[in-house]
Amino acid sequence: MKNLVFVLAAAVTVASAQFMQQQAASPNTFQGGNQGVGFGRSVGGVGGGGNMRGNTNWERLLPEPINYGPKVYGPGAMNRYAIQPNPFQMRRALNLVQNNPNAFVRVEMDGDIELTNQHGMELTARGPFGQKIDLDF
Repeated sequence: MKNLVFVLAAAVTVASAQFMQQQAASPNTFQGGNQGVGFGRSVGGVGGGGNMRGNTNWERLLPEPINYGPKVYGPGAMNRYAIQPNPFQMRRALNLVQNNPNAFVRVEMDGDIELTNQHGMELTARGPFGQKIDLDF
């Protein structure tokens, strides 16, 4: 166990010494001077350090938000960091509110959908004969 600790300490010391040499050789490393994703100084970790200003382009991995129109609002609408709502449930909710000018669809950050009025209060959907429709979004 002691040998493992000494080996890890030696590896960290060598890596930090290499990092200091890289920083002295190229002072633009932390200013985003190293573009792209690859090996060497652009990889993070012990010996890395490039791309510290957001040049990693990790946002391309997130899905593009879908614009459902003016009837949809909330923290989860048009937000690429939110969980996207189920498209079938969203289509059903939009079909329910399209003919009512006072009905809107609220999308939460976790993808939950609820029907609201213009003041944000939850609506209850009723069928053509007055029966209550369970929406289970």
